[in-house]
Amino acid sequence: MLTSTTPLFVGYSTAEVADPALKLTFPLLLLYPTSTPGRAERLGPYELVVACEAPVAAGRFGVVLISHGSGGSPLVYRTLAHYLASQGFIVGLPEHPFNNRHNNAWAGTIQNLEGRPRHL
Repeated sequence: MLTSTTPLFVGYSTAEVADPALKLTFPLLLLYPTSTPGRAERLGPYELVVACEAPVAAGRFGVVLISHGSGGSPLVYRTLAHYLASQGFIVGLPEHPFNNRHNNAWAGTIQNLEGRPRHL
């Protein structure tokens, strides 16, 4: 879906997504095409070459959402997300509430089966 002719680097940002039904917010990591060169940045325990808070490159880009596994972390998919962003996709990596490495209280529950698709 890439329509930009400018070489693409990878931008990085975070957002908080609201879930009004649960009355909570959860973090969303975003990697996206940018024309701003990146540098090595620490994301949690990992290092990734990104341009923090850089503007999105001009053009039209597809969107990809990557859902981590039960009890997991969105950063597990950082290299896949980085590659996709460098190829012209905006990539969202949510940290599912109550079903991540910090809090896995909803593992194997109906709440989890209802919440995870809604969070995407």
